[in-house]
Amino acid sequence: MFPDHGILGEEYGSENEESPVQWILDPIDGTKSFIHGVPLYTTLVGVLVEDEPVVGVIYVPALGEICEAAKGRGARLNGEVCKVRTCENISEATFLSTDATTSAEVGFGEEFRELLEKTRINRTWGDAYGHMLVATGRADLMFDPILNIWDAAPLLPILKEAGGVYCDVTGKQTIQTGNGISCSKNLMPEVLEVFK
Repeated sequence: MFPDHGILGEEYGSENEESPVQWILDPIDGTKSFIHGVPLYTTLVGVLVEDEPVVGVIYVPALGEICEAAKGRGARLNGEVCKVRTCENISEATFLSTDATTSAEVGFGEEFRELLEKTRINRTWGDAYGHMLVATGRADLMFDPILNIWDAAPLLPILKEAGGVYCDVTGKQTIQTGNGISCSKNLMPEVLEVFK
């Protein structure tokens, strides 16, 4: 429908790289979940306009859930408005991560342990599904120590439109730095303190 738009996908590379509109695609995020029959894998679509993430879609086919957002239009889960949960204190937070070992392997081991100690409960319902749980008010904090652009592209607009924050470990709201945190605005200062 949009032959002048660009496409960047995890599986098939890129085309029309100079276009101001880029579709960022990840057909299966959470490949290990998919391979093992765990229904928490997702399909991700992000749209960038002039390098700004403006549209995000997280589709969880095995659960029949779709979370989508567009800049200035709010976020929805299966067509119903969704919002991050209000969590004022990290000690009350439900903390999600993709797995228990990657953070240490890429240099965030100490910070990961501190988040485990400071939060109320932790689970590894990870990959994009974890960020979606934050955006839809079912968890409070998701940390991903390793992200590619096709993993991160839909997350920033979805979290922002759901009233939350998506940023890297320095607090920069970007999809480009290879790591990501999703949580409420109130919780973010405490979380970023862990990464100082």
